[in-house]
Amino acid sequence: MASAKDVIENQTSYVVAIDFGTTYSGFAVGENEKDTTIFVNPWPMTSRRKTDKIPTCILFDENQQFHSFGFESEDKYAKLQRDDKHETWYFFKHFKMKLKEEKDKLSKQKDDWELLDDTKTKKMKASLVFKGALEFIKKEAIDAIKKRYRFSPNIDIKNINESTISWLLTVPAIWTEVAKDFMRKCAIEAGIPEYNLTLVYEPEMAAVCCMVEKRGTLPPGTTFLVLDLGGGTIDITVQEVLKNYRMRQLHYAVGDACGATTVDQKLVNTIEKKYANNIDTFRKQDPQEYVRFLWDIESMKLDYSSTTEQEELEIEISQKLSKSATTQKVTISQKEFKGFLAPTLESIDRFIVDIQKLDKCKNVSHLILAGGFSNDTVIRDHIEEKYRTKYIIVAPVDPGVVVLKGAVLFGQHDSKKSPLITERVCKYTYGFAVFRNFDKSHKEEKKIIRGGKTQAKDCFKVVFRKGERVKVSSFREIHICDEFMNDRADKKKEPLIIKIYSSEEENPKYTDDTSCKNLCEMKMYPPKGELWPDRVNGKVRFEVAGTELQGTLYDNSNRKQDQCEFEYLI
Repeated sequence: MASAKDVIENQTSYVVAIDFGTTYSGFAVGENEKDTTIFVNPWPMTSRRKTDKIPTCILFDENQQFHSFGFESEDKYAKLQRDDKHETWYFFKHFKMKLKEEKDKLSKQKDDWELLDDTKTKKMKASLVFKGALEFIKKEAIDAIKKRYRFSPNIDIKNINESTISWLLTVPAIWTEVAKDFMRKCAIEAGIPEYNLTLVYEPEMAAVCCMVEKRGTLPPGTTFLVLDLGGGTIDITVQEVLKNYRMRQLHYAVGDACGATTVDQKLVNTIEKKYANNIDTFRKQDPQEYVRFLWDIESMKLDYSSTTEQEELEIEISQKLSKSATTQKVTISQKEFKGFLAPTLESIDRFIVDIQKLDKCKNVSHLILAGGFSNDTVIRDHIEEKYRTKYIIVAPVDPGVVVLKGAVLFGQHDSKKSPLITERVCKYTYGFAVFRNFDKSHKEEKKIIRGGKTQAKDCFKVVFRKGERVKVSSFREIHICDEFMNDRADKKKEPLIIKIYSSEEENPKYTDDTSCKNLCEMKMYPPKGELWPDRVNGKVRFEVAGTELQGTLYDNSNRKQDQCEFEYLI
């Protein structure tokens, strides 16, 4: 598993950031360590208009072979529906959110996890769906770099390929380890080299972009809150600007699955209930008109003003959708629309209030808005009205691409001397099970006779504690001791396994406490082409401050043996 430092140290020529969103996706490109020029790829939307992102939807044919992504997949699927030929094809939309909505299925089924397609009658392996999307974006990114530099005299575009690029893939900061691991594996399956790939947190990349672009506004010593509002999730993180424009996290990221798509669904349900025949019937009868209808809803949501309670917004609807031949416009009142947004606004307020109570966040002075959903005027008005006396509110001109720009800047940065993000705060307590000498403080059911001694089993050995500040790339050592003799002599090819537990408590006592979960199995394999010796003594350098867990096995002479593999369970 490559870390951010590994990616940048691999001497690549270009940096590509992929923002794989619930609703929209896109990519941005920069040259590695030469300058901060960033190219955000423009996608054709019509013959005269272009956009920074395209819809995150994908189409496969009847043989589950990739056909198209984005606008092209929507148009093709609409034509298939119109001709009643879509039943054998596979169309997926908003599928990124399934990583959160179906996290239990993902944890249990992993590579066998399947997604229902748009018709809700067919399933396809989720890994193939995500791989297809990432493969398409990867190819588009490489083609964009070649096109951009095709006339440069010092660049041979034939040498531009996956291995000459550092790939930064953005993910929500509130995702589970198993979801992040799934995305990493899909990206590798899509042809992105593992050693050139790193996952980065969306709100952190927004913070990086704002810190670099607004140096005069955010000088060293500034503490700020980033509110990243996306299509599927909202993520909130708190950062402090350090000298030389580095950052450290003051509080671990929090958030919820209440992004823009939840509002979209409420709008569609209301229109269907108040004005229209069944939406699904309309979609089948006139699929192209249905796609236009969804785009109009998107425009309604973003353009809606909250300046007055009497103001209403209208959207034209097809006669096929309307219950009445004379009713072809939908009106949504200000009060009604605010009701759609209420759960999102309540979540934002709850998280911010909780952060304000923390002593370490008392000096937060700025609130930065990021993500396409932050363009919503009702949300902006709410933030301005509620927090303008507490914070200086920073709203980038185009908040939908600040995550992309920040990821490119992060990839361009030389982390060999000093990481751009220096510290993160542990969201959980991490550790493993050990035996301890039994005393009256232990539960009776934990008592066990082991080696002639009375001990307590399942005791939680803390390695990193919740709320602890941990420097990026720092590690704690877990000592390894095992024997492969007598009845275990035939096990010398098998991996050593340490079960890693996580807890929401700072001081968990047992690994089976209600607050604890078996997060993953950390696996260590014998040196390549060799067997474990009769006695194994070594240590694992365990890291939690990156975006992914890291483990490196060393022998007692501090010689690096191999990277550990992690099999995530939740």
